[in-house]
Amino acid sequence: MPAVYLLSLWQTIRVLLYYCLKLLSMSTNNNFSEQFPGFLLKTLCTAKKLLKNAAEYVTIYSVLFSAVIFPRKEALHLELNIVLVEPQIPQNTGNIARTCAVTGARLHLIRPMGFTPDDKQLKRAGLDYWHYLDITYYDGLDDFFSKNDGAYFYFSTKAVNTYSDVSYPDKCFLFFGREDAGLPEKLLFENKESCVRIPMRETLRSLNLSNSVAIGVYEVLRQWGFPELQNQGRLREFDWNNAD
Repeated sequence: MPAVYLLSLWQTIRVLLYYCLKLLSMSTNNNFSEQFPGFLLKTLCTAKKLLKNAAEYVTIYSVLFSAVIFPRKEALHLELNIVLVEPQIPQNTGNIARTCAVTGARLHLIRPMGFTPDDKQLKRAGLDYWHYLDITYYDGLDDFFSKNDGAYFYFSTKAVNTYSDVSYPDKCFLFFGREDAGLPEKLLFENKESCVRIPMRETLRSLNLSNSVAIGVYEVLRQWGFPELQNQGRLREFDWNNAD
């Protein structure tokens, strides 16, 4: 029997066990248990326990068969870069550093900044994630451009393109300006097609810087399929597998 058919068989058995367990759970709950004689209820409870154990073994073997038959491809490594030009508020940069740490994005900070790298508010906002962060400092935009090369995208409320209408390639750089002034207009004017805007109400000035960075980062990662990121969580007190 070809291995792929064997895997399908295991998966079919797993599904059947799941529905059998569901029926037994319904028959042994408080609403129905009174309708059965004691010996029958005991038999049903035993069968439920045995089926649950069988389902766990089938699940384990299904995963093992999948790993053997369909080896997982090596994770695709894509590089995302966040560039903050002259950030002024340490809490914003700390929050952005945390976003970069949990997503694997590299962080580039361009001086002058409104705080020092050892600022307490900066460190507090970034929590204990700093050792996961790839961070580089530069003495101005000229210093940055002399050391980096890639596809540049400039986030600004003054842009005419929507951020979600752009395709972001590997090794792209997302630029964000200082909280009180944004990016230099000369830089924006010279790169019109690479300037992008996050839609918002016309009468309001802007989003918070750290929120804007998070929106940009996750749009890029969404387009890339969230490479190397965990997309399923776990409950502390319960098991998702036991949920209806």
